[in-house]
This record gives sequence, structure tokens and C-alpha cells, in this order.
Amino acid sequence: MHVASIRQLMQCSIFLYENTKSEKVVVLVNEGDCVLSEDKAVERWKRRRLLEAKKQWLAKKTQQAKKTEDSKKVLSRVLIGRAWEVLNAAERQYPKATHQVEDDLAHLVSTGKLKGPIDGEQLLWLFRRLGINVKLEIRIRILEHGELKTIEDKLKVKH
Repeated sequence: MHVASIRQLMQCSIFLYENTKSEKVVVLVNEGDCVLSEDKAVERWKRRRLLEAKKQWLAKKTQQAKKTEDSKKVLSRVLIGRAWEVLNAAERQYPKATHQVEDDLAHLVSTGKLKGPIDGEQLLWLFRRLGINVKLEIRIRILEHGELKTIEDKLKVKH
């Protein structure tokens, strides 16, 4: 153990870090005399903490991606008809809110609280009831002589 005078201690920088055994360690580093082993220990500790934070962030991102895939898989059991069209339109217009609704619906389906099929009209009603005004693309087509025509095509023929 190195014994230092009070004057020497006043010129030191104090670092607090956790070692590999999760023990808190106080390191005194004299600004004039760099103690490399202690500096290296602090740098190593900073790098390790940064790596841990990066790993946690990546794990959280992959977990969210799996959760989204899983919710779509669960919803595929109950969404019928134009429900997927409504869900995709809602995702384009309100991505954050739609993901929350997706996760909640998937949870209700997986726990058995929501049974039976959900069609596009019901899903659209749910979004609107939640204050999410999903706008769908509307196309009107006319069946004439076995051929589907848009209103634009129909009006062109008359003029």
C-alpha cells in the first residue's frame, strides 16, 4: 500500500468504479504522475459499461422486432377480409399508435379474451373509437359487359 501526504491527496483526482466482482473501488490518480494501471482500469470499466449498454440496446431492438412479428402472427388467426388493408393503412398513417393497438389485440387474442374473426369494418370502427381516424383509399368501379371500369373510364366513353 502506498502512503501519501495530505498535500499529495489534494492534487489527486478521485475515480469510483465497480470491479468485476461488483465491488466499488476508489482510485486516486495524481495528475502529475499518471498511474497507468489505475487509468487503464478506469478506461476498461468505461469500455465495459459502454459495451453492456450497447448489448442491452441491441437486445431490446431485436425483442421489439420479434414482438412485432409475433403480434402479426397472432393477428393472422383472427383478422379476415379487408382487416389487413385497414391495418396496413393505419400503420402507414399512425405507426406508433397502430403498433400499440396491434400488441394489445395480439395479447387479447393470445389470452383468449378476444375470440372470433375481426373484419375490416370492425377494425376500422375500433381505430376510430380510439381516436385514430384511418383513411382508406376508395375506388369505385362499375361492372359493364363483364368488364370492371372506373368512373373515369365510364365518363370518357360518354363524351
